[in-house]
Amino acid sequence: MPGRGCCCCHSGRSTRPSGWRTATSSTDWPRPRRRPTATRTGSGSARRSAATSGWVHPGAPRAAALLAYQDACLSHTENGIYGEMWAAALVASAFTASPAREALESSLEHVPPRSRLADVIRDVMNQHSLRGTWEDALVHIQERYGHYSWVHTLNNAALVVAALLWGEGDYARTVGLTVQGGWDTDSNAATTGSVADVLLGTSGLPARFIDPLHDHTRSALFGFDNSRISDLAARTIRLAVDGLR
Repeated sequence: MPGRGCCCCHSGRSTRPSGWRTATSSTDWPRPRRRPTATRTGSGSARRSAATSGWVHPGAPRAAALLAYQDACLSHTENGIYGEMWAAALVASAFTASPAREALESSLEHVPPRSRLADVIRDVMNQHSLRGTWEDALVHIQERYGHYSWVHTLNNAALVVAALLWGEGDYARTVGLTVQGGWDTDSNAATTGSVADVLLGTSGLPARFIDPLHDHTRSALFGFDNSRISDLAARTIRLAVDGLR
């Protein structure tokens, strides 16, 4: 399964810019009837936003899912929306869960139970219960969900679930397996990395992934390039403590 990284960068068809333009052009805009497309039912930009919804609602997956819903509706449809809600609930659940399977079970409560996304999550969790290998899981996911676009929510969600379960609580293994799975690699790794990070806590993260950064991150977001990671964490904590105003 080839990995392509960010859907926004490679396809040039990110739904995010048009979504923000629509939202900011009017305070009372009608919801358009959108035709489902690969990017609108996709998962990349939506699930990367979902982590923040989970971080600011630690241990409150319902609140995280509701915040993610408001964000996803700007640019996504159907499983694209469900995917962001699920990822937000997953990150929020990780604050009070251990191991990853417990967080996954909790996150399922915030996905429409008859949706294809819920079916995919349950399917991969069942595969793990059968005690197959990681390689067995990849074959199963490829055969069952490989027909979807490489940015679709469903196939990428299957990889996220598999990596969290077969990663067995090891941060490097979890993220590494995620990228090995292919498809939307950067978005998937952002999700599994966020969940694994919360489950392990700061003290459980390998120093080889932290020390080389020197508490700084690069960003294409205007005004935030070379930001201190600790400052960004503090901003997120303030939102979690003081609420979204």
